[in-house]
Amino acid sequence: MEYEKLYNENLLEKINKSKLNALEGLDTDSTEERIDIEEIAEKLGLTIVKENMAGESGKLEGNVIHIDSSESVARQRFTIGHEIGHYLLGQDDASRHDEGEGYTPSQRKQERLANAYAAQLLMPVNLVVNTIKNIIDHLSLKATEISEKDFDKIVSESANRLQVSEPAFRYRVKNLQVFSE
Repeated sequence: MEYEKLYNENLLEKINKSKLNALEGLDTDSTEERIDIEEIAEKLGLTIVKENMAGESGKLEGNVIHIDSSESVARQRFTIGHEIGHYLLGQDDASRHDEGEGYTPSQRKQERLANAYAAQLLMPVNLVVNTIKNIIDHLSLKATEISEKDFDKIVSESANRLQVSEPAFRYRVKNLQVFSE
């Protein structure tokens, strides 16, 4: 599956304005159904430095993304996507605090936008829908008869496959209205 087939045109346009053909030749890991966010960062000309960062999940300094190595892989991946969001927004100096405190209203808006980029990069619509369908099939469930317990299992397995946190996946599914009637 090629990245160009996963992302919407607005995101692709933003990426291509930053770095022409940045996604060319990238492919999802076919065995794990996840986005290689570090490869995307590399193709955009960004360097990732993993280090212990007390009080911060990550930050962008120029073309260097610093992420807290003590956090879970899912959190690190989201932080990389988040910092790529800042980069695509033209902000070359941004940091992500563990608590959402200390931001001005303008900074909060930028943080929400960077989170939206991270969600789109790590969990593009087609990948989310296909992953959910595969898990529903794997669990032998009827898509029209999903219980709360089934939903929780679908979210857990999907998040695990995509290497994102369950809360991030749950929020993405809600925003995409995947299970709405």
